[in-house]
Amino acid sequence: MKTTRAMLVIGVLMLVLAVVVAQGLRPEETAAISGPVVSGAVSLPPPPPASSMAAPQVPVASVSSTPSASPGGAPASLDAGALKMDSTTPASQVASAGPSEPADQEAVREAENEKSDAPAPPVPPDPSGTEETGHKAPAPQNKQSKAPEKLVVTTSAPKTLATGHKAISRTRLEIGPRSAMFRLTGATALKGKAFALKEPDRIVVDLDGFWGVNLGRTPNNALIKSVRAGTQEANTRLVFDLHKAMQSFKLVQVDSKTLELQMR
Repeated sequence: MKTTRAMLVIGVLMLVLAVVVAQGLRPEETAAISGPVVSGAVSLPPPPPASSMAAPQVPVASVSSTPSASPGGAPASLDAGALKMDSTTPASQVASAGPSEPADQEAVREAENEKSDAPAPPVPPDPSGTEETGHKAPAPQNKQSKAPEKLVVTTSAPKTLATGHKAISRTRLEIGPRSAMFRLTGATALKGKAFALKEPDRIVVDLDGFWGVNLGRTPNNALIKSVRAGTQEANTRLVFDLHKAMQSFKLVQVDSKTLELQMR
């Protein structure tokens, strides 16, 4: 009989603990539990008859301040020390399912999520003139344009010569924005003279003797239209057709085989 009552008491305690675990304890319930402890004994009714053992009904335990004796004279009370709770035990250890998170922690988490979802602020432009790909901005162009380079045409000696003609081994024509130069180098000693003619404007160079000369194509420029060669009595004549009259010109004897016509 004692064993049966003890088993019933254990079953009731396990059922109560299961209900507490299923519902969970709130912080205010934990504070209520941590108050004064009720001491006493749990009295249980007499066991049901054997005919009703197939479907036993679980009796509701009641807490009494005085112990009750069993019919056999032995106390049927269970020490309530198993139900005692230390008032210093934290509420998080008492409840099998911990209390819900405080509202302030949930607000902090929501704020962090909103910050992570917010778009990144735009990056201000780099004042140094460089972009994120690392390429430098193009340097400003110099406002002062460079002076145009000179046009240069060179030729070598002609492949064939007429009877009695000597060869001009090379020529060099340089044309700039405001001046021009024509240099001739003969196979032997070379002499000549220069003069200007009007309507149309041209400069003429007469070389002493008959010379075979190879003239290249005159480039497009603002000073000289063309250069042509011919014969005039016992001389070889070079004619420089001009776009406009030159302010000055002269024929310079560089060395015995070289003449240079300078025009400005």
